[in-house]
Amino acid sequence: MVHLVVGPPATKVAFFDREKILERIWKRIEVGSLLLVAPRRFGKTSIMLQMRDFPKDDTIVFYMDTEWISEPIDFITEIVSQLADEEGNGFLEKVKGLSKRGLKYLQGAIEETEISGFKLKLREALKENWKEMGRELLQLIETIDKRFVFIVDELPLMVNRMLKKKGEEEVEEFLYWFRTVRISSGLKNIRFVIGGSIGMEHILGKIGAIASINDLERIQIEAFDNKTAYLFIKELLESEDITPEEEALKKILEIIEVNIPYFIQVLIATLSNEVLYLKTKKITPELVEEVYQNRVLGVESRTYFEHYYQRINEYYDHKEAKATKLILKDLSRAEKLSRTELFDIYVRATNDPEGEEGFNHLMADLENDFYVKSEAENGEYEFITKVLRDWWRRYYGFVD
Repeated sequence: MVHLVVGPPATKVAFFDREKILERIWKRIEVGSLLLVAPRRFGKTSIMLQMRDFPKDDTIVFYMDTEWISEPIDFITEIVSQLADEEGNGFLEKVKGLSKRGLKYLQGAIEETEISGFKLKLREALKENWKEMGRELLQLIETIDKRFVFIVDELPLMVNRMLKKKGEEEVEEFLYWFRTVRISSGLKNIRFVIGGSIGMEHILGKIGAIASINDLERIQIEAFDNKTAYLFIKELLESEDITPEEEALKKILEIIEVNIPYFIQVLIATLSNEVLYLKTKKITPELVEEVYQNRVLGVESRTYFEHYYQRINEYYDHKEAKATKLILKDLSRAEKLSRTELFDIYVRATNDPEGEEGFNHLMADLENDFYVKSEAENGEYEFITKVLRDWWRRYYGFVD
């Protein structure tokens, strides 16, 4: 039975129903490297960790959370140090046989008992020429008679950090180097699975590097369908020893609207706390609505969704951030607005009446980043999910 988890990725006993998408990933990885496309909190990291914990066909899977990385040499160091830390794959023996001047420097790191010591020496070696040495190291990995999958989680966040530290020129250089490495005809045993929780196109578009990911096959991570979400909710409640009325289950689905695993977990966890306080084992539709309005949207649960607001300042420039906040503020109050009405808001925020191109890019980014959705028939926009709209209206819908 699935277990209730709020916050960290759902792994092992908390993992639910992603067998089909996992099967597709393992199948497509035979052909080439992949890009997992998913908004934040859709379960992307849980899927990646499931690949690491339950690899197929003797594949060795390394999971890399790259959010902390701020320069190319750290990215290469992380790949190599993970291999060095994995016993029995023969990588260090391969390093001992190196003869090239730059890579030969690494031989002195082999005897390090701590992986941190290896990392320090590797970083020093890479400073000389990270592009050439990084390529040589990956080709060295290729000579090992094993299959390796490197999972690169949060690539857009890593790129954003690199931009702040190294600047556009070096980041663009790194991205195209990484692409060249992936498509090299000499690499047969190495695959990359790359993912990110915010719009990949928005980050790469800043530096004109969209083409740096055009070799990756895109696999979309979707929300649960209603049938899967129903079973998920039922199992979560049963794991908490709670008996729901059938109408209560329908009410939960109505509130969640878009069946994002994280949103479901938040609501069920809050319900579980409430029934514990009330000393009951049953939930009704009325209790679900009360808990949603007073608890899930209440101040004690505000931090569950605050990142949706905070990341606007981090990943959008000042003009875009100002326009985004104003658009989402008015949209949360009106529920639906036309494209013309939203453009008027954009102009009001940016003082740019000729900024239709900028507006078009911004609305596309807001769709990619899982804030809004558009209806093709009438050109109207609305929040992509009721939960986020209700939360935004409560905390930012009336803020000047």
